Amino acid sequence: MRHPAVVELIAYVDSFAQCDICDWGENLALLDLHGLGDLPPPDIAAQLPYEVGGDFHHAVENLTEIYMSVHMGAVTQQPQHFLLELLAIVAPHAISLPDLDVFVQPSGRGTFGDRIEDETLNKWRAALRC
Repeated sequence: MRHPAVVELIAYVDSFAQCDICDWGENLALLDLHGLGDLPPPDIAAQLPYEVGGDFHHAVENLTEIYMSVHMGAVTQQPQHFLLELLAIVAPHAISLPDLDVFVQPSGRGTFGDRIEDETLNKWRAALRC
């Protein structure tokens, strides 16, 4: 699906690795599509086939929750839980996935680790363009 709000959300999520996470969390709700409980904007919903609408909404929510669970500061399994939920949602729709091993960070990094270096971020972005 191509829509400016989807492109904006993807770019915003992409900015997480190199931003101030407090600012990131505060500004997320300003997006037209943010996954914080509101349904997708009507113009997006109108473009989705009926049988995909619920999955799209839940996928956006899980995507956002991956980052928001990190934003809260506790080291938990929540990011992994939401990632697995997201993968379960998209799997039936024949969406190709990148090699997720490229995203594994050294152990002991913790929730508020160092900002991601440009080289690592570029490697991740390349993997997502599979």
